[in-house]
Amino acid sequence: MGTRMDDIIPISICIPCYNNPAGVKKLLDSILSQTFGTFECIITDDSADDRTKEVVKPFLADGRFTYVHNAKALGSPENWNYCASLAKGAYIKIMHHDDWFSRPNALQQLYDCAVQSPGCGFIACGCSNCDTEGKILDAAMPDKRFLARLAADRAELFYANALRTPSTTLIRRDLFKPFDPKLVWLVDLEQYMRILEATSLAFLPVSLVNVTASSPDQITRRCEYSLDVNLQEYVYVANILWGKSVPLRASLHMALVLARTLAANLYFLKAPIAMYALLPLSAGYWGAREVLKRALKWLTAEKQTP
Repeated sequence: MGTRMDDIIPISICIPCYNNPAGVKKLLDSILSQTFGTFECIITDDSADDRTKEVVKPFLADGRFTYVHNAKALGSPENWNYCASLAKGAYIKIMHHDDWFSRPNALQQLYDCAVQSPGCGFIACGCSNCDTEGKILDAAMPDKRFLARLAADRAELFYANALRTPSTTLIRRDLFKPFDPKLVWLVDLEQYMRILEATSLAFLPVSLVNVTASSPDQITRRCEYSLDVNLQEYVYVANILWGKSVPLRASLHMALVLARTLAANLYFLKAPIAMYALLPLSAGYWGAREVLKRALKWLTAEKQTP
């Protein structure tokens, strides 16, 4: 049974942060500029010093804002989970400390979408990738074909997390699932798939959030080209989804991801064989993806032929 949205605060904005006072300030300013004002904002701080606390202090005069400086750093994703656990709103809106709302009516648009899509407990929107100076690099938006495939099978996220960061999502609190602390690299897509097991997605095809995509200290940067992380986490998530019956497409995808990661490692390490290995491995990765895509398209068409 859904939560009555007139009984409680509509939206809880949850900001788990760590050592990024400037980013938190930019995010909080974007929250205060929202035309939708019926929210609570919870900041849980893993920082080792008081810089973020000092940035947040002026905002606490507004009763909608709450700040907690964790006595001991919880780390990621435990701090995300702790922040979400304090939420009282009908919907949880995670915002990472280096992301911010791109327009004043962003929350209003997300809330309106939730109200207009009562059967969907998972709302998501597009985003814009930005550099560390806030300059927009490009827009990130899943296409209609991906969204159609995702509506048919939540496991589509295993092959491409086109929904991106949790900052693009709004999730009904009674359907929200804690992030798995065993994961780092695939932690968001695994959570999305568990939530989509119980509800449907409503997607807003507009960029409402700016995402910092090139920060050198992001977890993404530390994990993307780690062979160990990619191997362990893809196998772990595949086991959750399919157990011992992993489909061929998933097996090929994992092999291709590892091949790409190996090629990137050879390049970054400047190994002697890198100049010989990088080109064929990269070409093989993208070539195999294209072959697989066309084969699956052909098989689907064959099944639909009377």
